[in-house]
Amino acid sequence: MQLLNELLDHGGNYIAATLPFLLRLLERGLARRILLLTHSLPQVPPWPIDADPPKHKDSGSLSFGLLLSPDFATSVLEKGPEADRPEAVEFRTFWGQRSELRRFQDGSICEAVLWNAANQSEKRFVPAQVIRHLLQLHMDIPESAICYTGTLLESVIKLGREPAGTGEEAMMDVVRSYDDLSRKLWNLEGLPLTVTAVQGTHPALRYTDVFPPVPMKPDYAYYAWNKDRESLVPLAAKPCPAYISPMRGMFGFWGQYCLRAVICHMEGSGQWPQDKEAIRRIKAAFQLQLAELLHQQHQLLCRPGPTYTDVYKDGYVFRLQVAYHREPQILKEVVTPEGMLKYQDTEESLRLELETLHLPFLTSSLHGLQQQQPAFGSTCRLAKRWVSAQLLSDSLSEECMDLLVASLFLCPAPYAAPSSPQVGFLRFLHLLTSFDWKNTPLIVNLNAELKDNQNHWARWAPSLFCSVVLSSASAIWSCAASLCGEFYHDY
Repeated sequence: MQLLNELLDHGGNYIAATLPFLLRLLERGLARRILLLTHSLPQVPPWPIDADPPKHKDSGSLSFGLLLSPDFATSVLEKGPEADRPEAVEFRTFWGQRSELRRFQDGSICEAVLWNAANQSEKRFVPAQVIRHLLQLHMDIPESAICYTGTLLESVIKLGREPAGTGEEAMMDVVRSYDDLSRKLWNLEGLPLTVTAVQGTHPALRYTDVFPPVPMKPDYAYYAWNKDRESLVPLAAKPCPAYISPMRGMFGFWGQYCLRAVICHMEGSGQWPQDKEAIRRIKAAFQLQLAELLHQQHQLLCRPGPTYTDVYKDGYVFRLQVAYHREPQILKEVVTPEGMLKYQDTEESLRLELETLHLPFLTSSLHGLQQQQPAFGSTCRLAKRWVSAQLLSDSLSEECMDLLVASLFLCPAPYAAPSSPQVGFLRFLHLLTSFDWKNTPLIVNLNAELKDNQNHWARWAPSLFCSVVLSSASAIWSCAASLCGEFYHDY
């Protein structure tokens, strides 16, 4: 760089002389990866009038702020012009040795730069790779002089496997295995009633599980086959086998805890009984039959129970639960002392509605939000780690935290939606400290169906109240039962 004239113009200020070139270099290199590039000049401290002014080289660090593009920030390929075009020489000069010829699927041979990224966590670090390479190549600035802070917090959600990632790939494996199990349930033959829907409720299926399940496949050298029980029995001379936790979780409900499972909805029929105890027995029979058919038709290891069936598949254990859509309505039937039949919400009916209707809806909605906003899941996981570190996880349920983070992506104004987990987490902290929790409910309008006249319940809301809309028919799913907690903490 020839900066003698610029240094003379700026009185020897290296930062002011190089800043225009530096900005042009970063804007060209990051290109479509960023929506905005800004900078912050180091502050010059005051000095006594009888002393020499501070040296420019001691003035401090120059900071840059990047507004990343959610669509292109994590792209690992920088495609350039075709090899026989004049622009190819300029492209190779700009990118240096990182530029190479590549053949693409359309048959074209172009200059391209491929960045090293084995997982989603490393892909979020691609902008830092671009910046470090260009500053080293064109300005001779070593990597040790550059500090990239965009991914500093991701270490708290990294998994201890090589290459160490932040779990997105592990949750994608869970989702793929769950989707395949859903197709197998849909296509089961021999059931007296067809399966009408299969819905999941586990946090991994909405990409918000802090540490997603790890597949576990047994080493058969450690077991002996028991023909009578048709199962593997651990050998006494071998180490104790690993325990595989079923794909389920616990959610609070009025001081109690309920199992979350993969919900399997059965077809409605006039043959279903109208007595709640008889319905439970029919569902238990379906659990047995599902386990038998999955084993016969798909060779899956199943362990049925009265209320659920554990299915071992791809190293995971999925907990299936049969559901009948009219059961919550039947549980609401109450006979008055006068012998009149009336319908009213009971603790049992509300719990069942939450387990078989509301939680599957929430999971599918947040799964869709993750497809639109890739930073959503990791932001939720950072928020949950922080809440647990503050010993507040008993006051804020997982679903409540998922909804709080979802509000940052659905209504990000006056900002843009977070494009990285770290930015999303900082917005989450800002929401906790700035929102008027005592006087205003937080509305998470997932389907944009909430009307202005549906906020009449705000007057009895607790200190932290979060509500999500199910549909125009069911109006508001209040957090008072399971999704809201009272947040007694001064910030």
